[in-house]
Amino acid sequence: RMHAKNEEVVTALTRVPILQNAPRRLLLLLHLSSKRRHLPAGDLSLSGDVEKTCAIIVLSGTASVYGPNGKQVRPVFPFECFNAEALLGTPNYDGNYVVPTSKVEVLILTEGVWRRTIPEFKEMQNSDSRILAAVAMKMERRHGFQPQTAEMLRHSALFRGLSEKMGNLIRGRVNNRICK
Repeated sequence: RMHAKNEEVVTALTRVPILQNAPRRLLLLLHLSSKRRHLPAGDLSLSGDVEKTCAIIVLSGTASVYGPNGKQVRPVFPFECFNAEALLGTPNYDGNYVVPTSKVEVLILTEGVWRRTIPEFKEMQNSDSRILAAVAMKMERRHGFQPQTAEMLRHSALFRGLSEKMGNLIRGRVNNRICK
C-alpha cells in the first residue's frame, strides 16, 4: 500500500501527457527515483547547468520558461513537462530553464533514471516515440501550425507545392522513421 503523499504524486503524474496510461508502478518508481522540490516564486535553482539537462515536471503551481538572455519564453502549468526531450538524451540546445512564478512543487527527472526504469515495462516500449510526438506537437503549436498535420512540412521549400493528402502521407512516414 502506498503512502498517501506518494499516491498523490503518482495521481498527478497520470495527468502528464507523456506519462498518460503509464502503469502506476512505473510512476511510483519514477517519483521515488527522482528529486522532488518545493520552491518559492522566483527561485533560480532550476537554472543550473545540471537542471537544464533534466525534464522538469510541474506538479503544482506555475512557472515560466526563460531563455539564456533572461527573457520569459512561455508559461509552464501544472502537469506540464518542460524539456521532455532530455529523457531521450537530447541536449537543451536553447539553454532555456524554468523559474517558478508561484510556489511550486516539481519533479526533476533525469535521463539516467528514465533509462534505468523504462525497460522493465513492456507497455512503455514506445515511450520514446510518445516523447517525440509530444515535442513535435509543441513545436507545431509554438510556430502557429495545426498540430499533427502536414502544414509545417508544406512551409519548407522542398514540400511547398505538396497536396495536403500527400503531405500527411509523408509526415506519417517521417514520424515512423524518426521514432524507429
